[in-house]
Amino acid sequence: MRRIVVVGLAFFALVGGARGEPKDAERGPVGTHVVSTPAEVRFVDAGGKPLGAVRGGTVLDVLETKGEMLRVDRGWISRKDVVPQEDAIEFFSRQLSDAPTAVGYASRARVWNYRGEYDEAIHDCNEGLRLDPDCATAYDRRAQALTAKGQVDEALADFERAISLTPDYASTYSYRARAWLEKGDFERALADCDEALNRDPAIYLAHYVRGRVWTRQGASEKAIASYGRAIALNPHYVPALNARGNDWYGRGKFAEAEADYSAAIRLDPKFDIVHVHYNRGNARLRQGKTELAKADYREALKHDASYLPAMQGLAACFAAQHDYEAAVEWQEKAVKLANAEQKAKLKSVLAHYRAAQNK
Repeated sequence: MRRIVVVGLAFFALVGGARGEPKDAERGPVGTHVVSTPAEVRFVDAGGKPLGAVRGGTVLDVLETKGEMLRVDRGWISRKDVVPQEDAIEFFSRQLSDAPTAVGYASRARVWNYRGEYDEAIHDCNEGLRLDPDCATAYDRRAQALTAKGQVDEALADFERAISLTPDYASTYSYRARAWLEKGDFERALADCDEALNRDPAIYLAHYVRGRVWTRQGASEKAIASYGRAIALNPHYVPALNARGNDWYGRGKFAEAEADYSAAIRLDPKFDIVHVHYNRGNARLRQGKTELAKADYREALKHDASYLPAMQGLAACFAAQHDYEAAVEWQEKAVKLANAEQKAKLKSVLAHYRAAQNK
């Protein structure tokens, strides 16, 4: 058994824990995604008291239904003010065909952003700004797309313009905080999170971005608390579950990490599918759940057949089960795909497996 432990430690020193930068997306409801369609949608509490507003094109999480009302992550809204996420592009396209407006283009751009079609989003925002150079929503949505594409300086300029035009939208500060995070300016990122929460204490995105800052600074306890606040406000916010899982893993809390990854997979099976399954596989392997870990690594490889870390994970699982022939086979596959810098470490682990196989 001592030999198994040494091999396992070599694997984890090499592969590490969570993989993949946390993905950002506004998630959908207890199964469905809805998108706000008017230029501005107001939501209320259970008694009908106004709570605030969201712009058109916002992707919302439905938590409960009651007649013609939906409880989303921000409050209650009318069904007539939303469409299913999968129908949103067609809906806004029809609107734009009938009557092109800056707000219409900006609303469709938000849905493109949600789908990861950032060039389409930028194109729509440009069209909107051509119609109305002072459309704050178009600047905001273009800035989100530019942030995702790594064009952070351009994004910050757009966020500044959006805020100068409409300074009261908390979401804009939250998204700008993410841009500051990408730029590595943690102080400004935290300041924007505070600004967003001062305007809207229920904006879970600000808590999530704040958690990302703490993670980047190595303050995992603070990060976990921030992700927890985001999840408390929106239990279906998958990026926060995934990110908290990563920090639990880093603290050696493998059962907690597995639970968060499992919740993320249950709520959105397609979310960052390769990395989340790989990460859960690592958490399971650390707990000795080798068959479950193998299933996760295989799921990751099903969606990315050349994902080297999942091959290493499978090799480690087989080694833990004393099946060194299979361990060698998977580690050899990883070695073949590795670059020059990785090969030496991978070959070292492969040598352990071969030595164990020959005993």
